[in-house]
Amino acid sequence: MECLTNFLENTFSINDNTSATIIITLTVFILGYIITGLAKSISAYINRIKYRNLFKEMIIEIARCSEIQSDNINKLIGTINIANNGYFNLKKQNINLLNNFNQISFESFYGSYFKGIENLFNRKKIIYFNKTFGLIDALTKNEIQILIELDKCVINFNKHADNWNDSTEKVKLSIEDLNLYLDGQDVPIYVGEFFQQIDKLISDWQKFENPTRYDIVYNNLIKPIIKLYNENKHVDLVKISKTLLDRLMDSEYNYQSMCKSLEFYRELFSNFESRYKQTSEILLENNNILN
Repeated sequence: MECLTNFLENTFSINDNTSATIIITLTVFILGYIITGLAKSISAYINRIKYRNLFKEMIIEIARCSEIQSDNINKLIGTINIANNGYFNLKKQNINLLNNFNQISFESFYGSYFKGIENLFNRKKIIYFNKTFGLIDALTKNEIQILIELDKCVINFNKHADNWNDSTEKVKLSIEDLNLYLDGQDVPIYVGEFFQQIDKLISDWQKFENPTRYDIVYNNLIKPIIKLYNENKHVDLVKISKTLLDRLMDSEYNYQSMCKSLEFYRELFSNFESRYKQTSEILLENNNILN
């Protein structure tokens, strides 16, 4: 301190009081600068810790909800079945934190892991940090896309189901018309036996607890009648019942169209189910590595 006083007095030709004032002023300024800088560093450090903990907790919760969503989609796949007559149900698990996560700036989370002296050796982990953000982005898009695809599934299936219902109703009308037409007429024995077999199929089909279920109608009415035609290829039989045969073929086509539609969407939602499950697992793995 005495050396600084002598330096100021000799250099600037000032007295003791003036040099003391200058030294006090410089000391206060330097201390103020140091304290302000230290306070900012502490505040930044606390902020980084806050965002780091927030990131960790949000990822754990998002991963948990993603796993639940995976289970829900798996249950949905079980309902995408012809036996359900188009009643598909997805119990949606809303991942509310996705919206909150996406509203926080990338820089805030990035700084909490890769800025500050405490994160000096964290640079090697940046690949897991970037992968986590990529998964969150993909998950956000999946949350929108899965509802769009479910709507498409219902609309597509209902289109085929309407065609199916129309064609099967026409099959029933054709059978009634043929029974009226043949009633009291002198027809070959094989024709009479053929329609007796159809009547027996109809009687057996009506005994089912839910006879209007698509698979029951197909497996116990449409398919067996087509089989009867394949086993009785008499020209007269085909001639007098051509309309019925055409409508049976329409029903066969419409049933297969329903089945193919359901098969397509079962596979599609199986992919969604895998994505949600894998996302949950990888998010937790990355989170453990980062923290």
